[in-house]
Parts: sequence; C-alpha cells; structure tokens
Amino acid sequence: MLGIECTAAERLEIEFSFEFYNAALEKELDRFYSAFLNKNRIFPENAIDQIPDPEEIDLEEAKRIYAMMAGMEEHRRRKALGSGTAERGDQ
Repeated sequence: MLGIECTAAERLEIEFSFEFYNAALEKELDRFYSAFLNKNRIFPENAIDQIPDPEEIDLEEAKRIYAMMAGMEEHRRRKALGSGTAERGDQ
C-alpha cells in the first residue's frame, strides 16, 4: 500500500483525475480491442449477432479505429507457421 499526505482539495483532485483517466483508458482499450480484432480478422463465433447497429458507432469513432488499425502489425497464424515447405540441404 502506498500513501501520501495531501490536503482535502488535493485529494479531490487526485480522485477526480483518477476517475477521469480511468474512464478514458477503458474507452481506449475498447477501441484497441476492436481495432485488433478487425486488423487480424478475429471474430467471435456468433459474429453476426454481435454486429452493432449503424447508430451505435459514429463516423468519427470508425475513423479512430481505422487509424489505430493502420498503425498495427498484422498477426496471422499462417505467418507463424511459415510457408509449409521445409528447407533441406540434401535436396
């Protein structure tokens, strides 16, 4: 546990800042999760049931997700497995 000495006003400012940035972090994590799933083409089994209504996601949010996707590396299982052909020196 960690503690500090502060005034009541400082305590309120710390609590407000924590709540504010914690909420912002949650929103950014949701955006990151959505961008990561889309970038890597990972979808839940019932993806058709999970599609948001067009009113649920606005154009600005879609642009933010797309921009985040553009900066991400694509992770594909096929890349991890290689080309499927082994290189052998005795061919």
